[in-house]
Amino acid sequence: MRLTRFKNIKAAPVFLALLFLFTACQAQPEVVVTEKVAPAATVTPVVVVVETEKDWQPVEATAEFILELEDETARVGEEFVVHVVVDTGNQEVDMVQVNLNFDPGVLEVVEIQGGDVLTVLLQSEFDNEKGTIDYAAGLLGETVGGEIEVMQIKLEALQEVTVGIPLSFNFGLPRETSIYSQGQPVLKKDGARDFLIQLAPAAE
Repeated sequence: MRLTRFKNIKAAPVFLALLFLFTACQAQPEVVVTEKVAPAATVTPVVVVVETEKDWQPVEATAEFILELEDETARVGEEFVVHVVVDTGNQEVDMVQVNLNFDPGVLEVVEIQGGDVLTVLLQSEFDNEKGTIDYAAGLLGETVGGEIEVMQIKLEALQEVTVGIPLSFNFGLPRETSIYSQGQPVLKKDGARDFLIQLAPAAE
């Protein structure tokens, strides 16, 4: 039987086409994709300046307490009155806090009464067992100056003593004696001195 040497020659064009495509794919240069990165944004800090009151000035501490007896003589077994007055000096004031201590074995508080100027009552109490008097009053939306009667204290001496009986101001929270002008203390350094009550013998 005679063989035809180029029997499958028709398949050559297909094979060559595939070979060409394969070769072309092998020869294709590698494509490198570079991703562009946006530069980092620069943030400029914002400084906020808060302006404060430039016309604020500290007040001068010129106010002081004055305690005095209503009558010249206080006698054992009799009631007597001590007036608590504030001299404001060069300042206008709007609130006064009075915290006093006394010896409950010698003195007894009968009553306390507020003055006519500081009309907003904040505190008014006393304790004859502890020996304390606590009073505070002020004004709302206004100030006042000069000599101001803050309160009156009616007392009774329980026994005779040979020395003066002190009414002493208390300092230290929460019983902080002071005088205020629009929230600022204006009590001068030596403006709250202890007051000594000199007793006369009981009347016969």
